[in-house]
Amino acid sequence: MRFTAFDIPAFGPFTDFSLALEKSGSTHDLHLIYGANEQGKSSLLRAIDHMLFGIPARTKDNFLHQNPKLRVGATIIAKDKPSLSFHRKKGNSHTLLDFESGRLDENDLKAYLGPVTQSFFQSMFGLTTESLRTGAAALIAGEGNLGDALFSASLG
Repeated sequence: MRFTAFDIPAFGPFTDFSLALEKSGSTHDLHLIYGANEQGKSSLLRAIDHMLFGIPARTKDNFLHQNPKLRVGATIIAKDKPSLSFHRKKGNSHTLLDFESGRLDENDLKAYLGPVTQSFFQSMFGLTTESLRTGAAALIAGEGNLGDALFSASLG
């Protein structure tokens, strides 16, 4: 699965935010989003997470837009599948929406995600300051697979 665009009408600091990641004929597999502090990088990461897996009941991203107005969306593609454009709203049920008929079944999105779960997504693609601190502390304590691997490598 690959994102081709983000469409964030109302989430955290974003209002009517759009970001195109793929231009016609482009096949880039890696996009790096960077910027100065307090520019919305962490909010964008949370928006992507919540777009794929749901906006939690308690969110800190409702400071500009009230809970019923929160919306995050994207267009994604996957091998041998048509592009899928959708929005996620905050709510208890039926929060995934397409642009044509309204409601979208969660299984339609899961078909694009494959085996990717929320915890896998966060650990593999959600690099944050907090996750770096936690990972560094685990390495120092000798915990985790990477810590074991590094320790073993140092022994030859």
